[in-house]
Amino acid sequence: MIEVLTVVAILGLLAALASTAIFYGMGRARMSNTLFDISAMMSVAQLRAISHGTPHYVIFHRNEQGRLRASLVERPSADDSGIDWNNLNLSNGLGEALAYTEVDPVTGVTTVNNAFEREFITLASGSGPDEGGINFLDPDAEDITLPAPFSAIEATTAFNASPIDQPTTELRAGCTFCISGGGADYGVIRFNSDGTVTMRTGPEMGGLLSFMSNTAEGKDVGYKLLVISAPAGVIRVF
Repeated sequence: MIEVLTVVAILGLLAALASTAIFYGMGRARMSNTLFDISAMMSVAQLRAISHGTPHYVIFHRNEQGRLRASLVERPSADDSGIDWNNLNLSNGLGEALAYTEVDPVTGVTTVNNAFEREFITLASGSGPDEGGINFLDPDAEDITLPAPFSAIEATTAFNASPIDQPTTELRAGCTFCISGGGADYGVIRFNSDGTVTMRTGPEMGGLLSFMSNTAEGKDVGYKLLVISAPAGVIRVF
């Protein structure tokens, strides 16, 4: 009986260790997958802008359900100087917010067309497995110094999370180029047809997103940075 109980105890311990390893691995995997998906979307935006000859935008915002979304938007008009980037109205969708005018070369008639949301990623947030466990970490909580050529990008946000060293759902706390305007929080990066990048919100030299797992092991997993420089358009994960 003692031997049987000993074997059961050992099996229980091994099962606990295995489940813990899986749980910790899931936290790291969620962050890695999130960073990979966003990096891939930015690369697609850059390639599409070059091949199509039209600007593409990656926009971070929240959808109608309050879930964080990264959207890839194509806007055929290269002139976006008429858009107030500090006060976008996202209530009727990104297409209308980035609408453009087009003049028929034959009739001379001017029409207003919506931009095209080509694809999007809904980024999970929250602490449960169904939510994905991905939130932000305010970069002001860490003494972050980026290596060249990203050293000109300041790892600081105008909005600080409370507490500053804990995972947060606040987009502006974990995104250095995201702003609040038009009743919503968002950040916009423009990918130009010549391969360069223009920050439509935030500092001109580029920006970063600081992700952190919000699962129970989040603090142990740490954080990861997705950084993009402008105008070069170089994207790196740290």
